[in-house]
Amino acid sequence: MHRTFGMTAGLLTIAVAGCQEAGPVCADGLATGIELRLIAHRDTYTLNLAGLAPEEAVKRWQDVNDARQPSIPTVDLSLELRNHASRPVTIPERLNDWYTLKLEGPGAIDIKRPGMWCIPAPRIIVEAGKSVSVPLNQIAYFRGSFVHGCWLRPGEYILAAEGEVQVDGKVVRLRSNPVRLKVVGGEQNEGEATRPATGW
Repeated sequence: MHRTFGMTAGLLTIAVAGCQEAGPVCADGLATGIELRLIAHRDTYTLNLAGLAPEEAVKRWQDVNDARQPSIPTVDLSLELRNHASRPVTIPERLNDWYTLKLEGPGAIDIKRPGMWCIPAPRIIVEAGKSVSVPLNQIAYFRGSFVHGCWLRPGEYILAAEGEVQVDGKVVRLRSNPVRLKVVGGEQNEGEATRPATGW
C-alpha cells in the first residue's frame, strides 16, 4: 500500500491509495461516508496458556513482574479507516488511541496493565477518498492503561471495534463490522516470547 507523509502545522497528513468500496458504518446512524473495517487475515488460533489453569493464567497476566506468565494471544488482524466522504477526517489522538476493541466469547477477558505515552504525537488527517490501516498483532488498545483482550478457552469468539474521529470539528462515532475468530485447544512452546501490541 502506497503512503505519502507530510507535516503541516503540527498535523500529519496521510495520503494512501484511494478507496473503491462503499459501505459506511457509524454507531450514531449518520450517513457520514466514513467506514471502519476490521479485517481478519487469519481467523483460527491455538490456545496457549503454558499449561496453566485459566485462573492462574489471569493472575500471572495481571502481575507484570511475573516472568512466568504465558504469552498474551497474538493475532493477524488490521483495522482500516476509509474516508468515502468529500471532506478530510481527523484522528485526534495517536493512531492506536482512538479506537477500542471488544472481544466476546466463552473465555474472553480484558487484562489491564499500567502504562503511559511519554512522547506527544501529531493528529492524523485522512484525506477524502483515502484510507489508513492499523496492523494489530494483539487485541490491544490504550485507555489510560493498556488493555489486552485474551481468551482462556477454546471456542468461537467475536471481535469488533469502535472509534471516534472528527469531521468539520464534530465527533463522529464509528463501529466496525464484527469478525469471527476460532480458538482451538493445544499448547504452543511455553517459552514463546510475548510480542508487544503495535499501533502505527
